[in-house]
Amino acid sequence: MRVIRKYIRRILIVAGLVMAIGIWGLSKLGLIDLGTSVSPPPVSLPAPQEKPADEILMASFNIQIFGQAKLKKTEVVSVLAQIVRRFDIIAIQEIRSINDPLLPKFIEVVNQDDAAYGYVISPALGKSKEQFAFIFDTNRIEMIENSAFTMADPAKLIHREPMIASFRTKTTEPGVEPFSFTLINVHTDPDETDTELNVLDDVFGIIQSQPEDDVILLGDLNVSYKKFGQLAEVRNLHWTIADAPTNTRQTKSYDNIVFNSEATKEFTGKAGVLDLETEFNISREQALQISDHLPIWAAFKMTESPSGILATKPETTERH
Repeated sequence: MRVIRKYIRRILIVAGLVMAIGIWGLSKLGLIDLGTSVSPPPVSLPAPQEKPADEILMASFNIQIFGQAKLKKTEVVSVLAQIVRRFDIIAIQEIRSINDPLLPKFIEVVNQDDAAYGYVISPALGKSKEQFAFIFDTNRIEMIENSAFTMADPAKLIHREPMIASFRTKTTEPGVEPFSFTLINVHTDPDETDTELNVLDDVFGIIQSQPEDDVILLGDLNVSYKKFGQLAEVRNLHWTIADAPTNTRQTKSYDNIVFNSEATKEFTGKAGVLDLETEFNISREQALQISDHLPIWAAFKMTESPSGILATKPETTERH
């Protein structure tokens, strides 16, 4: 019976994927306006002005109800902008500002001091009307055109449909291929994690069957790696965060960055959680004003590994 349910679910997800790709041109998405795994030992994040020349720093951050009210808090926005500038690309969850130009205003703050970040943002998703986004340093990362979409979910298997987009690094090293990768940005419903994690393995498998083999799922899973359900059955699944807490109160591990370790050999083994209190010398109360989650991160090589497959996508997507 489980096999039959799994087969039906995969059919529905495939249909949703085809639908999502087919309606991309009409969507408001975009830039319109491991078996077992062992978490690496704690590694210090490079200083803000010291991004590695041969690595990219990838992150995920649930910014807890990131709307106009939070945008008006100057000190909070200043810290959020500093967090973004620490990374080459960061997946954001829980944006709550459908009709207001929140992200463009935030990017203006991020891009002070000669930074050059761009973004791609999803439509409002689920009953909570939450948006996902990817923010990336355009000096080091480019989005592969026509690659961003949200996974259509006609069977309503997931509360907030995953957002998917593909990127490649901008390497200056002659004679090498840039690292190309596809990201799946997720935020599970905390009341439906058992069901949704048993769908996300299908989402992962379908996306990995596309031309790009380096597929990285990241976001707020609302569970630790010990409760991944069928997602843990993804072949060679590697989770970068194991027993480290990822919530600001330092009590739970909710967020992760996962991938097939055999396909994504570009992972350097370096990953961690950014402690807001230590990093910015602020109190727990001040950190909670920023978010109830902490940013998580992982480092990947700037260039494609010999086993990687360079993604080839039509280049038609508009971007900021």
